[in-house]
Amino acid sequence: MGLRKVFQRSQWLSRVLALVAAYAVWILALQLMVLTLVTYYLKAASSRLGEISDSVGSSEIGIAGFGALAFVLLKRWLDPIPHARTVPFAQRFRVDPGFMSGFVRGAIVALVLTLAFLLTGHYRYLGSFIAFEDTAIALGGVSLRVISILLLVVGEEILFRHDILTRFAGRLPRLAAITATSVLYCAVKRLQFDLGIMQLWTLFLVSTVLGLKALKEGGYHHGAGFWSALLVLFHALLGLPVFGNEFAGLLLIKYAGPLGETGHWFRAIWEGTDMRTTVFLTGGLGGPLSSFALQFLLFLQILRALFRPRATG
Repeated sequence: MGLRKVFQRSQWLSRVLALVAAYAVWILALQLMVLTLVTYYLKAASSRLGEISDSVGSSEIGIAGFGALAFVLLKRWLDPIPHARTVPFAQRFRVDPGFMSGFVRGAIVALVLTLAFLLTGHYRYLGSFIAFEDTAIALGGVSLRVISILLLVVGEEILFRHDILTRFAGRLPRLAAITATSVLYCAVKRLQFDLGIMQLWTLFLVSTVLGLKALKEGGYHHGAGFWSALLVLFHALLGLPVFGNEFAGLLLIKYAGPLGETGHWFRAIWEGTDMRTTVFLTGGLGGPLSSFALQFLLFLQILRALFRPRATG
């Protein structure tokens, strides 16, 4: 009888873990299917293994984005609660004012960080990727990448912040609920992409920021806007790598090395800095998601959310 009560009390946790496990299996199945199809068609064209690997790698974010959308749609269709299916699905993806507010905040963080690395010479502006004769093709590729990022972020915010975090928050203290959700989020991202410890730590901090915002605002929209802006600006517009994926954005900004550009006016300050310290601060070839500077900004946002005085009266 005692074991039965324990099981009944932990049923909600079993459902949460089953939901995350189902999403993980969904991700692996999509990756395997895409790998099989790409290998089949490129092998028929006598392509090398390196070309196959590059093709699969370049489509990772697109697969992840449309996979997140498909999983959320499938979950809604299979939801056993009838009233959950009567809510128009488009309402979950509507352009909420909170989304736009979060997007502006995220864009400011991305632009400030990029500008700082440009001024110190550790990022180099190489011009625009778009040639006049290829404008339509280039803009199409950038638009597809932006759509993939938006689908990935919004789909996973519905899953992790709307579905999972709310279940945790109903039974655990606020910080414990956010931490548990962040751990599951990072585990899924590690399965989805080839990430190092610095990128995982950044994702944990991002997830914590998004969780605090979701509980404060009563919805995932603000956090989804913030996270979307970071990824869209860094990756689709500025051409910086995220999740280990390279992409030529509208502008070409690349990491210039530990000492920055030769002859840069700020270089003298950095010449005495250890190379590992410089890579640690900027993220190096891993991109801004590996940067301690971004982590520091996220940590400040967490402190602000935790210790900001509440309005009285």
